[in-house]
Amino acid sequence: MTPGRKNRHGLTLLPADRKAVNADDKGSICMQRRLIGNDIVDLKTEDARGKAGDARFMARVFSFAEQAAIRHSTHADTLLWAFWAAKEAAYKALSKAALGVSSAPRRYPAAMDFHYRKNRPETGTGEVSTPMGAVPVRIFFNAEWVHGVAWAGFPKNLRSDSFDASIRYGISYGIREIPPDRRPISIRESAAVRTAVTERISEVLNMNPDDISIRRKTGPHGLGPPMVFIKGKKTPMDISLSHDGRFAAYALYNGERAAHRSMSGFARVAETAGAVGPRKEFLTV
Repeated sequence: MTPGRKNRHGLTLLPADRKAVNADDKGSICMQRRLIGNDIVDLKTEDARGKAGDARFMARVFSFAEQAAIRHSTHADTLLWAFWAAKEAAYKALSKAALGVSSAPRRYPAAMDFHYRKNRPETGTGEVSTPMGAVPVRIFFNAEWVHGVAWAGFPKNLRSDSFDASIRYGISYGIREIPPDRRPISIRESAAVRTAVTERISEVLNMNPDDISIRRKTGPHGLGPPMVFIKGKKTPMDISLSHDGRFAAYALYNGERAAHRSMSGFARVAETAGAVGPRKEFLTV
């Protein structure tokens, strides 16, 4: 299939993926590349509060099943943003390969099982149905945020309920609080998430973070997804960056060879001193 032509889902594919971005007989996505998506929601922003009571927003974004799950929950807003993060993470993974994939949230219904601790959601596992097939997702909860991670093109045995085994495939992810300073918020957001993922890659590969850069190239369809360069050369790593309110988050696929070095603890909480003051790493896996 030549660049610019569409696959059987009616999607225009990037050259690297034009040979195989399809769904198999079970609805799972088959890809040449392994792609990662993530989304973070700050639950304490004004826009995040009370959204479950917005009937027009609910109808525009969520399926009937999702709406019912949200309305019957004692943590309605939290579950609302969990479904949102799942949809966004799945879309972000797929949009790197298929230029024409829809971004309409209702095209991405999520079937989720939420796991509770002390009557509060702690994690969520499930799949997002997309225009190209099913994408596994995992949701992590905190009193301050909701974080969604999605992955496409990985082996079928890496499902969302076995995500802890993802270290074998070189998947890692993390959340960092954006430090307050006098710089514009857009600059602080970008700097926080790029620093977080650069330090993670440096840790995984045991190399100087100054040798690592995150770049986005402008192409015929606008600004492309972030890419990892090491000493000026593009790597096959796939990353996803997101930020909202006070938090920045990333997901990283660094390859199986580095996977045995990529795990530094599940749901680890650490504090270190950075150039801009105390830095809190809420979740790094």
